[in-house]
Formats: sequence, C-alpha cells, structure tokens
Amino acid sequence: MHAFVARLGLTSGQLKALDAQLGRLGAATVPEAIPATLAGAVREVLRAGLGETFRIILIGCSGLAALSALCAALLLRIPDFRGHERP
Repeated sequence: MHAFVARLGLTSGQLKALDAQLGRLGAATVPEAIPATLAGAVREVLRAGLGETFRIILIGCSGLAALSALCAALLLRIPDFRGHERP
C-alpha cells in the first residue's frame, strides 16, 4: 500500500496522519490533513488495501485448512468405502 501512497506525493505530516488511520482497516477515513484533490485517490488506496489484506488472510486460512485436512487424513484411521480400516 505504501507504494501507491508514495505516488501521490504527500508530505511527511500527511503520511503520518494517513499511517494513523491504516490500523483501523475498514473504518479508516481520509485524514483532514489530506487535500480534497487527493482525498478520492487516498480513499481508493484505503479500499484497495483492505481488499488486499482480506485476500491474504483468506489465502492463509485456506492453506491452514488444507494442511489440517491432510494431517487428519494421515493421522486418523479412516475406513474405506467397504468398511475396512486402511492399514
């Protein structure tokens, strides 16, 4: 997200005000220190950052769920379709 913000040419004070909002994720608002001409671009950066964060967390959770299923399949003795336990 910082790469997108760097392209906007914000001052260090404006960047600090924006950084204070980043931890709020979906509740983040455009700080008053940001000029109105850049507010729309900053809003889009915040929205894109939220989507990117959600996507990363979703992929990580999916990987953990797949790993859990694999561990369960390897560690548990599950009967096959004929009712016999696997060796």
